Amino acid sequence: MLGYSFADLPLLRRFVAMSLYDRVMGSGLGIFGFKARLGGAETSLTYVAWLISGYAPWQAIGKGPTASVGSIVGNAALIKNLSFRAESPPLAAVLAALVPFAVGLVYLAAIFAVEGVAPSMSWLAMPVVLALQVLLVAGLALALSTINVFLRDVALVLPNLLLVLLVATAIFYPIDMFPERLRPVAALNSIHLIAEGCLARLLRGAWPSAMSLAVLGGWGLLCFAVGAFVFRRLKPLFDNRLREVVNEDRHAGAKHRGGSPALEAVCRLEAAR
Repeated sequence: MLGYSFADLPLLRRFVAMSLYDRVMGSGLGIFGFKARLGGAETSLTYVAWLISGYAPWQAIGKGPTASVGSIVGNAALIKNLSFRAESPPLAAVLAALVPFAVGLVYLAAIFAVEGVAPSMSWLAMPVVLALQVLLVAGLALALSTINVFLRDVALVLPNLLLVLLVATAIFYPIDMFPERLRPVAALNSIHLIAEGCLARLLRGAWPSAMSLAVLGGWGLLCFAVGAFVFRRLKPLFDNRLREVVNEDRHAGAKHRGGSPALEAVCRLEAAR
């Protein structure tokens, strides 16, 4: 759908490595920079495992769009190069966001080892759940990063929207706390489907229900189809808009440094091309 080929995979792999370095090693915290301290860690291991089963996928779902929303604008110089795949920066951010999810699974494995819980055959369904999650987040990343090229306030609003979504999702509390009339709607939340309908069931040794996988797959296909459509539809406008964005940033930098006349003249010449 996006026109990717095997020849583009090495470049995507490099972008994933760069994203990981920027957010992990470049943070000054190293591999311990992941937010692993969860509420309720002083309680029973079972409760902690339940929390991590919700928090781990949230890390991937929340960090993917947040890191990717500004990826196209941030790589404007590369994207204006015709031989460069503009899809690579947002998709690389989505794949890099899977690392905190993997760290959460390591914590869960350690908890199960302490409690003496043996692996179950149902764990073989984990790649299916992970693939549907990546499909969902990739669609959001493509759509948001594309819209942010033209409406740059999206990058500022997104963290607040994700915070509201986190509070409104039954991750740190059971879905029974919702009013009864809202529970069917809350159960359709894709994050809840991943955390409770799929991941938590897998860790309890039960297979995900067909309904949960079907609804999650529907969300994933819908988000990816919409994201790919928005990206392909607006991609031809990237070159002109990114040139404007670069000029706007240079103008802002010139004003911040006292308004260099030479720099402003360069910006006017580039804008006239």
